[in-house]
Amino acid sequence: DGSTTYTFLDTESTKDYVVEQGSSSDWSYTKWNSGKAEACRKIEIGEVALTSNLAAGVYSNASYNGRSVTLPSGLFVAAPMAFGNVYSNGYTHCQVSNATTSTVVYRLWSPYSTNITGTAVSLYVIGRWK
Repeated sequence: DGSTTYTFLDTESTKDYVVEQGSSSDWSYTKWNSGKAEACRKIEIGEVALTSNLAAGVYSNASYNGRSVTLPSGLFVAAPMAFGNVYSNGYTHCQVSNATTSTVVYRLWSPYSTNITGTAVSLYVIGRWK
């Protein structure tokens, strides 16, 4: 029938609500009225050789052992918490080794030497925008 229904936010009884959502530099982000900020990103990598023995039972690749990714500019006012996950055809791990207001550093590794394919890294970062 062409009619549109709108729902208006009751800010008096709602404890928290989204004040801004968007995308920036391949990140999707959400700012909440409480000051919480969230950002997520998926990075398609493809094939990676995790064949460099870094330590007993830890194999990586120089290109993915401490890879820095820039966060959306000005989104976080203090160092956020960051989490990483890796999807691949092998037994692999993604570890966030550092997060600042402007970057997240992650590494990929495996407990055995392997070449992985279909690799994608997902990053989720949560902190404060105000």
